[in-house]
Amino acid sequence: MAGVKQANGEGGDGCDGPAQDDALDDGAGDPVGVLADEEHPHRAALRRLPLLLKVLVGPSWGSLAALVLFQALAGATPSLTVWLNAMIVDEIAGAGPRSVHELLAYSALLLAALVVLLNALGDVLEAMEGFVGDSFKDRVRRNVSLRINEEISKQPLLTFFDEPRLNHLVILARRSLSSINELVHTSSYTLMGVLGMVPALVLAASLRWWIPLVVVSSMTPVLYAKATNERKSWDIETFHAATFNRLQLGERILTQQEFAKDLRLFSMQEWVLRRWSVLYEAFLRDLMAVRRRGAHLISIWSLLSGLGMSVPFVYVVKEALNGGFTVGDVSLLIGVIVQIRNGLAVIIYNGGDIIGALLATKPLIELLNLPEPPRGDARPEAARYPVPGIRLEGVSLRYAGSAELALRDVNLLIARGEKIAVVGENGSGKSTLVKLICGFYRPTSGQIQWDGAAANLDAGDGRGDTSRICAVFQDFARFPLSVRENVDVRQTGASDDDIRSALKRVGLDDLAGELDTVLWKGVEGGTELSGGEWQRLAIARALLNAKTADLLIFDEPTSAIDPDAEHHIIQLIREMMGGKTSIVVSHRLALTRFVDRIVVLEKGRILEAGSHRELMGLKGKYHEMFTKQASYYVD
Repeated sequence: MAGVKQANGEGGDGCDGPAQDDALDDGAGDPVGVLADEEHPHRAALRRLPLLLKVLVGPSWGSLAALVLFQALAGATPSLTVWLNAMIVDEIAGAGPRSVHELLAYSALLLAALVVLLNALGDVLEAMEGFVGDSFKDRVRRNVSLRINEEISKQPLLTFFDEPRLNHLVILARRSLSSINELVHTSSYTLMGVLGMVPALVLAASLRWWIPLVVVSSMTPVLYAKATNERKSWDIETFHAATFNRLQLGERILTQQEFAKDLRLFSMQEWVLRRWSVLYEAFLRDLMAVRRRGAHLISIWSLLSGLGMSVPFVYVVKEALNGGFTVGDVSLLIGVIVQIRNGLAVIIYNGGDIIGALLATKPLIELLNLPEPPRGDARPEAARYPVPGIRLEGVSLRYAGSAELALRDVNLLIARGEKIAVVGENGSGKSTLVKLICGFYRPTSGQIQWDGAAANLDAGDGRGDTSRICAVFQDFARFPLSVRENVDVRQTGASDDDIRSALKRVGLDDLAGELDTVLWKGVEGGTELSGGEWQRLAIARALLNAKTADLLIFDEPTSAIDPDAEHHIIQLIREMMGGKTSIVVSHRLALTRFVDRIVVLEKGRILEAGSHRELMGLKGKYHEMFTKQASYYVD
């Protein structure tokens, strides 16, 4: 008789507890990292600077060293020119009439020639600094984009994509790319200003020690006010993280081909655009209010700063009138004060931007330093493969943010080489069960075992046992890659003949002759496939990889295929299964006729299990479903 399994209770004490995403909450309901740091934001931003520098530079330390060298030389050139000009002025002031021969040896002329050469050298250094700086910025953008893509693509669990707070973090991290460009650009010019100001401070202090102190202290409040304004602006952006998510969704609806037909058919453009505009205006309104208050405060401090900066100028003029300075000293002091003021202006007006950019890179640093999910002990390769059997013991799963369990106290043994079908109504937990077995999620409670040991599907490189699983999912991937790359997705080095054979076996003969064609109309010469053609290609992908797999999974493998081709595809699937452990998930119960056992799910529980004959004799849920489907094919 059929084996009947009914879930008892809620699957244990931990079954109704929260999903395993507690690490994302600070205990008070606020998402850790997406909101403010516990310490002062400015200190937190500066504390992240070493790690950010490592992320930005990556393998480009040589480019950074070259950039700093050129900036140091270019920054020191103006102060050196001011010093030489002062010497020239003193030489001229103390000189009388001279003969031609004396003029040739006149040191002022030699100094003037040196100044000309120095200015020419400054132009050369500036050009070289621009070239090295642009190259460095390009490398930084490449390094950061690579790290973001790597971090997201190598997340072992799909819970990463289910958690809204992590989605917000990704959106903010991608937005920070523009802030990183600004950070690199602004930091470059600020560094040049600092390196140019240092020799000017030394020259000024050699004449009057207090002049650099007065200049620096006059400009410091402006720097602090600007930094505070940038922090408050970033707080607004952080507060509106969910707004950016909704804006991005609106842009997808308005611009992506997948929504184009319905968007136009139902005339949705106006209200979607209106909602997008309202959301963006709300964000801008909050941001402008903060910036307006900041601009008033910065203006007041800038005025006071200008008054403080006037003190050294007044002193220079007074001392010169009293004979306390030579003409060259006056020229030197005026020149270095201008250099110091320019350097401080660069630091102040770029410093706030740098702090703002550092604050904006907070989500990037958090994304790149997400704690890895706890992993089980990896089993030795010999013990892990092949998989003799899969056992689920009291397995329950609740998706993040959901109050209901998607699976409840599931107990199931799939013997090695056994073929089972998982059936049930929409929302019964069929696809969730497959995702758990694939290792895309970890159970909220219970355990999944392979060969009597705890499954560690995401061990090591983030793939683990999944590298020996071959699956055709209901929501099959439509990669915007070439035909060849879409079939040989593991990059196994399969020959073109093998790839063509797989394509022809699923009825895609035309594609077999176009292996280099990109399956996306967004590139020149690209093409697009219908839903049924994409599903056939996914099956061709499985055909190429099934030989080395221990477990085959087919989740609604014929949902988009026309009835004429379905019979042929089912035969291919049966051939692929052979003696391998296989799981078929389908609403079309014709696929259940050639499996060893059928598992019926209802509301996340195993309701019935047995062969087709046993379940039909039981006259339960499976009998009801099969009879209803069969009624459409008989008079």
